[in-house]
Amino acid sequence: MELSEEDIWYFRYNGFYRLPELLADNLIDQLNDITDMQISELVEPIIWESTKSRTPTDIRRLSKIVERNSAYLEAASYPIVLDALQGVLGPNIELLTNKHNHLMVRPAGSF
Repeated sequence: MELSEEDIWYFRYNGFYRLPELLADNLIDQLNDITDMQISELVEPIIWESTKSRTPTDIRRLSKIVERNSAYLEAASYPIVLDALQGVLGPNIELLTNKHNHLMVRPAGSF
């Protein structure tokens, strides 16, 4: 999917762009299952919402997400994702894992 000039402007102005296409259903199911397991088993490294308790509902984000399971890397390198990134960044896309390598945890049903 090629981004239009308006799409690129939207991304640069807002800092994000929501793709109209989705990842494959089986990949989404796999990501949800893996993430649910990582949360329920409290697999570190984790950033906690509070320092007082350590329960699944206290998780703010799962760190080092790409190293946790190959499905996360598959999602990050999915063709529709790479096409959109190429529209903004150009063809030389590199995955850096020292900063944006986490998954934010939000309550079910939130957007």
